[in-house]
Amino acid sequence: MSPIVEVPRFREQYRRAVRDIRRFITAESQKVIARHNAGLHPSKTDLGAYLDASETRYVRAIQLFNAHLERDAVQHRALDVGGFLGAYPLTLARLGLTVTLAEVYAYYRGALDDLSAFLSSEGIEIWDVDFTEPLPSAATERFTMVTNMAMLEHLSDSPERLLQNLRRITDERGALVVETPNIAYWPTRLALLRGRTVHPPLDVVYQSENPFLGHHREYTVAEVIDVLRWAGFRVQSVQCFNYTPVAVKGTIFERLATTLVDTLPTLLFENFREVIIALALPETEPTATV
Repeated sequence: MSPIVEVPRFREQYRRAVRDIRRFITAESQKVIARHNAGLHPSKTDLGAYLDASETRYVRAIQLFNAHLERDAVQHRALDVGGFLGAYPLTLARLGLTVTLAEVYAYYRGALDDLSAFLSSEGIEIWDVDFTEPLPSAATERFTMVTNMAMLEHLSDSPERLLQNLRRITDERGALVVETPNIAYWPTRLALLRGRTVHPPLDVVYQSENPFLGHHREYTVAEVIDVLRWAGFRVQSVQCFNYTPVAVKGTIFERLATTLVDTLPTLLFENFREVIIALALPETEPTATV
């Protein structure tokens, strides 16, 4: 069976999309974006490098859709919820898919307005909807390729509303891909053993305006499966993987020790890896309580 999206073509178009989107990421715009999450300040985060590394994340999503959805029986429509900088939906649009991006760009106080206009000009429907709030009654469309990447961990409250909205919008012939950091990531475990916090650095929280929009709660694999089940999904595949480049410095002996202690366990044990990604199929109506 031929894939819905060919991975080599996706990689090629994703890299082109990142080059185009980098034009809209300036030091000044990034400072505005970082007002509620100081960890995104240009002195702390290179958003262009983040997009480069994220190719691995989005390829994983495409591979899951290719493996679990039919290509020819359905006219696939993609929805990316909380897509932020939009490299993934831009890639899909350039590959010929019908794509909607659900993102409230007003939250970024004008810093990404030009990017939003550019994405619209590329044929992407920008849906100004916050999926952590009740969906508009007019929201009757259904999508077969729904993604919610790197959003769960930013919620300060229950994920129930978000996940039930995702269930409501996912076509019965489609699937949802959710991705979130793995709190059982081996370097996170080591940090706690060494007496360091597993939460965002306190200076990042302290320097951010309220409400803080960084990470509030990361998940284990079992928890991801549970919340998807509670929302009316059946998890078909769950994987853990690494994507952030690791800079190993020091003498050859220091680098070897770091590799053996910090990195090798993540290569040997999947549940020790950085990120959890799951593909889930709609199964039942979402339940109001657990």
